Amino acid sequence: MNFIIQQSSKNHSAPYSNIGSMSKHLDSLNQMLCDLNYPFNLISISETWLKPDNHLNFDLSGYTFLSQPSLQRVGGVGMFINSHQKYHARFDLCTCKDECETLWVEIENHLDKNILCGIIYRHPNSNTESFFNQLFPNIEKIDRFTLGDFSINC
Repeated sequence: MNFIIQQSSKNHSAPYSNIGSMSKHLDSLNQMLCDLNYPFNLISISETWLKPDNHLNFDLSGYTFLSQPSLQRVGGVGMFINSHQKYHARFDLCTCKDECETLWVEIENHLDKNILCGIIYRHPNSNTESFFNQLFPNIEKIDRFTLGDFSINC
């Protein structure tokens, strides 16, 4: 499990982790967050390995969990959103395809315009052109977004 912290403004911070199975590594994520002792706005997760028929509840104290499961054996994305944070899910931007999964939320920001946050996971062996065809129409609608795992070899 790797862990990257991004702070996009004074009022918004969002760590990202490629967790490689929520059920196997949620305790490690929880311990790391306890050690950091910082109230992140949201925590973005890739490779949750959750499937559409999974109805598991992943509880992280102080956070609400949203998920975009995968149609593949691996993949899937999720977000833990701080319980004090006002947000709404942007299902109009979310994707679950063979190439990738995306999950988007709009975080309310009373000091400036709202912050659109997304987690994007591209399956490493998927068709790159198909992935871009899925992603670019949404990117054109977005002026800010956060983290992802694109797995593109150039």
